Amino acid sequence: MELITMLRHGLFGEEEYLFYSVEVQKRGLPHAHILLRIKNFEKSTSTIDKIICAELPDPKNDKVLYGIVVKNMLHQNCEKMKENSACWNLSKNKCSKNFPKKFVKETYIDKVNGKVHYKRKDNRSENIILLDKRKIDNSYVVPYNPILLKYFDAHINVEIVNQVLAVGYLFKYFVKDGETNKVNVEMLYNDNNKDEVSAYQKVRCVGPTDATWKIFEYPIVCNTVTVEVLYIHEKPKNENSRIYLNYLNED
Repeated sequence: MELITMLRHGLFGEEEYLFYSVEVQKRGLPHAHILLRIKNFEKSTSTIDKIICAELPDPKNDKVLYGIVVKNMLHQNCEKMKENSACWNLSKNKCSKNFPKKFVKETYIDKVNGKVHYKRKDNRSENIILLDKRKIDNSYVVPYNPILLKYFDAHINVEIVNQVLAVGYLFKYFVKDGETNKVNVEMLYNDNNKDEVSAYQKVRCVGPTDATWKIFEYPIVCNTVTVEVLYIHEKPKNENSRIYLNYLNED
């Protein structure tokens, strides 16, 4: 994967370790969840602003980047669509991805939880309207890296990790099962002997993209961290040695 090669060769700095997992959702195209740790990374607002942007670029300065951001990096107006939007949480009556985001004058890091709030200038006065008559502003921009976006011309969300839970989130994808559905097959004859239990089968959903990816044996997961076995007791002197633990109270 060209993106992984760019990251491992120091696009953002010298790599310490990298995880990624490729996922295919039903009939969709494959996408990757990537976690990259940079050696001696300075988590400052100035460094973050050099890597990540969460604003619409000026079309006069960079028309190409502006077009790519509008095409690939804008969250839909789910406040109007609500239940017709995939991201809308009906129970909480709000976007599950927390869009639209709040406008922020300058990038800052929350001192309580370490979360990064990216700079989002309030540009509602510019009254930007797309061809589909949708009004947009910086509150709907998904954070991105300009270099990657212009190179791949695709949706690439880039953000700073603020919690170790991100590692656990990614490992969930390492062991995640494929998409499944329950299928009910009903016979139109012999209703007297209908077996309702066996009529349901849990099956995997394998689309053409998923099948092609696995037939050509493209990588699905990657972990560059060296794993070392840590013994809970002294390491056995030879491979045939065994350690038995007695949990019974002999008293």
